[in-house]
Amino acid sequence: MTGRMITRIMALAMVASVVLSILIVRGFVGASIAVANNFITSHQALKIALQDAEISRRDVFFPTIRRDIEDGIHIYEVEFEIGGHEYYYDIDAASGEIIDVDIDTKYSSYMLNKDMIE
Repeated sequence: MTGRMITRIMALAMVASVVLSILIVRGFVGASIAVANNFITSHQALKIALQDAEISRRDVFFPTIRRDIEDGIHIYEVEFEIGGHEYYYDIDAASGEIIDVDIDTKYSSYMLNKDMIE
């Protein structure tokens, strides 16, 4: 092999590495990696959060699901809105256990009180 061929091979390997990283970040191969690492899938994480909130999947539009690592634990961050409330769940990607839940009201107290009066 010539030096030029080796340079081309290394350049192709670097490009492939960058493309794979982008695909993983975007979630295109995230599901297969989740299975390989014995993690639940993003769809299972959403189902866990919706069951806990007692909300039907058909009532939620455009949920956000991201995989992250917090304190060395692989988690899914699941977010969705319904009925003036924003739901935020952290779910352990290995066990499916709910780690944290935060439910926020989209409207301020003033807005709620004003709506009640009118």
